[in-house]
Parts: sequence; C-alpha cells; structure tokens
Amino acid sequence: MTRATDTGGGHDDDCDFVSVIGEFIGGRAELAVEMQRGFDGFMHGTRLADPLLRTLRFPTPETAVLITMTPHPAPPGAPAGPETRVAVCEAGRWLFTSFHNTPVRA
Repeated sequence: MTRATDTGGGHDDDCDFVSVIGEFIGGRAELAVEMQRGFDGFMHGTRLADPLLRTLRFPTPETAVLITMTPHPAPPGAPAGPETRVAVCEAGRWLFTSFHNTPVRA
C-alpha cells in the first residue's frame, strides 16, 4: 500500500485524493505528478510510512472502507493523521478510488 501511494499506483484511473492541506487531486495521473512533486520538494529524502489499520469494513464484497493512521513524512516527527480510504475490487485487483487525509492539530 505504501509503495503504491508513493508513486500514485494502486489507485484507479479516476480516483479522488484529498491531501492533508485540503488540496483536491483528481485521477491517478495527476496524483503521480503531485506525489513526485512532493518527493522532489518538501518530502525529499523521505518515504511514506506504512499505515496502521484502525478499521476495515466491507459494505459490499467489492468495496472496502479503511480508516488508517500514517505518520506524515515531513516535517520529521509529524504526528500521524487519520485517513479514510475507499478501495474497489476491479477484475480481482483492489484499487483505491478515494483517499482523504486529515491533519492533526497539536
């Protein structure tokens, strides 16, 4: 899951992604560009940490809703924020279709 998010892979072509600063990113191609921009800039030299799964439920056999917590890669030591992820199973492959990242206020 982490490697897929690092590159924008693992998301369906028309996914929705809301960043921790409230930026809306539409589609896998735009997500890959924006993630690369982040890793070239303020997240340079970091990797996304593996998320900690809080809840997982299946409203339908082909849909999964996950609530996760992932420490943010920058600044170092930033607190984990909750994320809501929705995945769909397409042709036997699970892909994220929606991701919303929420900041934590200290």
